[in-house]
Amino acid sequence: MEKAAKLPWSTKAVYGLGTVAFGIKDNGFNALLMIYYNQVIGLPAAWVGAAIMIAMVADAVLDPVVGQWSDSLRTRWGRRHPFMYAAVLPVGLFYLLLWMPPAVESHALLFSYLLVMTSLTRIAIGVYEVPSTALLAEFTQDYDERTELVAYRFFFGVVGGILMGISVFAFIFANDPAAPGGLLDKVGYIKYAWIAAPLMALAIFISSIGTHSRVSSLVHSPPPPRRGALAVAKEMFSTLFHRVNAPILFSSMLGAMSGGLYAALGVYIQTYFWGLSANNIATLTAGNLVGVILSFVIVLPLSKSFGKKWTTLVLYMVTLIAMVAPILVRRQVF
Repeated sequence: MEKAAKLPWSTKAVYGLGTVAFGIKDNGFNALLMIYYNQVIGLPAAWVGAAIMIAMVADAVLDPVVGQWSDSLRTRWGRRHPFMYAAVLPVGLFYLLLWMPPAVESHALLFSYLLVMTSLTRIAIGVYEVPSTALLAEFTQDYDERTELVAYRFFFGVVGGILMGISVFAFIFANDPAAPGGLLDKVGYIKYAWIAAPLMALAIFISSIGTHSRVSSLVHSPPPPRRGALAVAKEMFSTLFHRVNAPILFSSMLGAMSGGLYAALGVYIQTYFWGLSANNIATLTAGNLVGVILSFVIVLPLSKSFGKKWTTLVLYMVTLIAMVAPILVRRQVF
């Protein structure tokens, strides 16, 4: 049997480019959203955290629905690309509106606005991300090539978020948080929104249209049988809590909780604990690029040599140590 031709690097690159939108969203949610709505807008931190949590739960519930829908869809544009195109404008619009809350003093109204806009942004991103991720299995049947596609997605997503973070702290915000144009000045966040939102929409559009030519060559599985919502929910539940999958589910939940907490408090810690200026934070963020480039160069060979499992476990432990070590060292020094 003749081996399928390798995907060209241009297809891999344009496919990965779409995750720039996810990276920008993650950077904004992790580094800016909490401090903006809490310190600038005046909404209590607990309310901001609650809105973000509820939005994440809503997104987690709706993502499988999008996945099921795209599995069943049959169009001349394939089954994934209609969703990917449909996400372009909503992603840009909702993310832009997220940073432009109404000028009201009511915490309840601000909470409601934050909840709605955060939920809509996450759902719109999911409408792109879920079908786009599903393309992995349809682009190629080669195990190593799929790993490369994942690496491209990871690379563009992380680098996109890092570059946006560098730009925000180096060019938008002043060094003094309380000064005009500083981290506590609303004007900077509006400028950020007008830059970030169009870039997110553009990245999704370029990735969608750039992979469109391969729709006819995708591996198509037969359409799944029609089932009711209860049957689908039961199947999802049994899959998630299977004896093999359950440990992965719960460890992922704990990892996401710790990662989310670390990310949400990141700017607070950098600003108030370490006393860093905006330029300092930009420089620190830029240092992450070195790690991303090294991971892109090192992880693929390690994965091929030692397997994904042990590579993931060892590198995850290294990451945990690197995250905690600076704070422990500071406590010992000071």
